[in-house]
Amino acid sequence: MNEDTELNAFESFAIEGIDLQRGMLNFTPKIYCEVLRVWCKHIQTSVEKLRRLAQAIEEGDNLNEYVIAVHGLKGSSYGICADEIGKRAGALESAGRRGDVAFVLANNEPLAEEIQALHARLSAVLDTCVEKNKDKPTAAAPDAGLLAELLAACRNFHTNAVDEALKKLEAFNYEAGGALVQWLRDQIDNLEYEAVERRLAEELAPRAG
Repeated sequence: MNEDTELNAFESFAIEGIDLQRGMLNFTPKIYCEVLRVWCKHIQTSVEKLRRLAQAIEEGDNLNEYVIAVHGLKGSSYGICADEIGKRAGALESAGRRGDVAFVLANNEPLAEEIQALHARLSAVLDTCVEKNKDKPTAAAPDAGLLAELLAACRNFHTNAVDEALKKLEAFNYEAGGALVQWLRDQIDNLEYEAVERRLAEELAPRAG
């Protein structure tokens, strides 16, 4: 599978709890995708550790090890642009440093559950990107003729022609323009034909030069 075409699909998603667009600006898209895979691979172990340490605190252990663990989780969360989780982890770190056992015990499990929810959403998107892009031929960019065909079908409300043109576009991975094809699919699934017309008219307009 072409990694760049996987990223084209990845860029078209939005996930609650993480700012993907900012992440791709902070890294390169390719590196960011790998960072997220690593986070998904290791975060469950971190969550289990937090739960174990919180249990130890409840049984009378000190907070030092918990503070170190939640500090690391705070950094990794901010690192992938999951800021809300980072803030929650930061609040728990501060509580641990000041010895506020009640706050730690009340808020550790909600943090663990939020992390697991983000892990599930993020893993599903990463898996979808892989599935959508495997076993397809690669093209440099969406074919202008097919885009024009799709535009004409939308203007005339020929739904069968719309579906046919879009399926032809989706038959390829793209070195550039994959996010456009995903956007077109999302809009057409929601019957936003006018939005598709406007976007395609802009894409196909002759460039002044």
